[in-house]
Amino acid sequence: MRTIIFSILTVIVFQSCSSTQNRVQSVQKEVVLNDTISIRALVVSKKQLWYAGSQSKAGTLFLDTKVHKQVHLPTPKKVEFRSLAYNNYDVFFLSIGNPAQLFAGTDQLHHLHEVYNEYHEKVFYDAIAFSDNQHGIAIGDPTDKALAVLLTSDGGKNWHRIPESDAPLLAEGEAAFAASNTNIITQKNTIWVITGGKKSRIWKSVDYGNHWQCIEIPIKQGGEMTGAFSAAFYNSKIGVAAGGDYSQQNSKDSNLVLTLDGGITWKKITYAEGPGYISCIQFVPGSQGKELVTTGAGGTYYSADQGAHWIQLDADATFYTLRFLDKSTYFAAGKNKIMKFTLVRGK
Repeated sequence: MRTIIFSILTVIVFQSCSSTQNRVQSVQKEVVLNDTISIRALVVSKKQLWYAGSQSKAGTLFLDTKVHKQVHLPTPKKVEFRSLAYNNYDVFFLSIGNPAQLFAGTDQLHHLHEVYNEYHEKVFYDAIAFSDNQHGIAIGDPTDKALAVLLTSDGGKNWHRIPESDAPLLAEGEAAFAASNTNIITQKNTIWVITGGKKSRIWKSVDYGNHWQCIEIPIKQGGEMTGAFSAAFYNSKIGVAAGGDYSQQNSKDSNLVLTLDGGITWKKITYAEGPGYISCIQFVPGSQGKELVTTGAGGTYYSADQGAHWIQLDADATFYTLRFLDKSTYFAAGKNKIMKFTLVRGK
């Protein structure tokens, strides 16, 4: 019996030490773009990344050659981008408005052209994403009472706004934030959209965005700049939504919620040390849904246990969005720069 107990304890200690040693301890940084720009939209593939930002500035970086190519928009007017998507064939750049303009081009940024526009004094688009090569969705603040929802089912050639009667009917003061282009999460035909403000909820569709149901979440809300600013799903079951209070960026009160059942139920994650306001949250690939990286107030933070405990990886608080290339590398963008981060794990 003593031998069995000793063996069990040895295994537990070994697994605990191995787990601790394998956690991220720090990061290595490399600047890949410097410019006078504010970037809140970023897409990363195996060979290149695309970005979209302020003052009509958008482009691509080829990761192997480090060649940078800027877009040339088919309009002389300066536009502000907060949203960007890639469907493995074409890249889509969405401006906030008025008018809101959606431009599309090949992944090499050839032949950029307008595929949708919308004129309205209240038009403001916050995010865009694709579920697959054909089905895409963009969401924006209400021009009347419902969330603005744009859909495409032909790879982005044609877009239409769904009727108000089919779109998420928002409460007074409820909208979406254009913080990091992570308001929309897609899993095949299922789509989750987060809202914030005086009311913050998860909206779920199981038919590519044509019809919606709402789910309450225990995240900070009630003020104009409170609620969910970013969300991520590791798989069809494990997901997070994050944000907080933009007007009180150091507050850690109700900034993070977690689901383990595909968004049916959500629980608040509390922590004493860690990020305040969160602009963007992402799962580390290959981490079984345990590891998270955030950027926002206080810089960049890492958690190995779904947000229960955190360490600070970087103190620079001028990053707004991030995307992973692989389990060891991510890119972050924000004020005047894009940087490459390499995770350094314990040995």
